[in-house]
Amino acid sequence: MILVILVLAAFCFFLVAVLAPRGRARSGWMGALALILIASVLAIAANDLSHFGLKTVTTSTTQRISGVKDNTLLVKQIGTNGKNQVVVYRPNPLSNKTVAAKPGVTTTVQVKRGQTAALTIKTKQLRYQNTFYAFWFAWSGQNRQTLHRAYQFTVPASWQLIQK
Repeated sequence: MILVILVLAAFCFFLVAVLAPRGRARSGWMGALALILIASVLAIAANDLSHFGLKTVTTSTTQRISGVKDNTLLVKQIGTNGKNQVVVYRPNPLSNKTVAAKPGVTTTVQVKRGQTAALTIKTKQLRYQNTFYAFWFAWSGQNRQTLHRAYQFTVPASWQLIQK
């Protein structure tokens, strides 16, 4: 909506500057429209630069997992530093379908030992602070944008981690 306001203010500023007769009314309208233009551009820049009108929300979900075959997880190291790894697991013990948790620019994957086999997924997302900002920045495409996702696998000591 802020883009619509920006375009309308620019068009009205042009019309007032070209068509209105000289005088105080013209100066007043041009000043008001110039302020709207500047405020719109500053709000767009602030939204783009520092996510103005958005807040960071962290959600965490934990689910039980099953090994690929009888209490085993497949782990493949990616890269040379050993920090990035792909983990293959089954989210449902009744299904034969496997899922791979892959690292990326905004995704980390970690495996640690614990009591039960579980996967905790922590997701950081941008969300609008309230409906006012949702109305003004509706077309920005930043609502629910994922900033970071972390997969943390907890597996018992009895499980095997097969490195490939």
